Amino acid sequence: MATAKKNINYKSLDDAPAMMTVKQWCELNGVNSAYGYKWANRDDTPTIRFGNKIMIPKRAYKQWLEKELNGE
Repeated sequence: MATAKKNINYKSLDDAPAMMTVKQWCELNGVNSAYGYKWANRDDTPTIRFGNKIMIPKRAYKQWLEKELNGE
């Protein structure tokens, strides 16, 4: 039995879960999954790997985003 795709549609980062999947991060940021995985595989991004699964901690992402926006 096939399951229906569920759109996440976060209104802001505050609505996102404490640990996001790349798919959730993509939906939050309005980008496609190819870009999301490319971003997640950069050396400077705040990701945690559990085997093949890539997770993005919301708190670490907020800190990373602030540094990027401030040009640090």
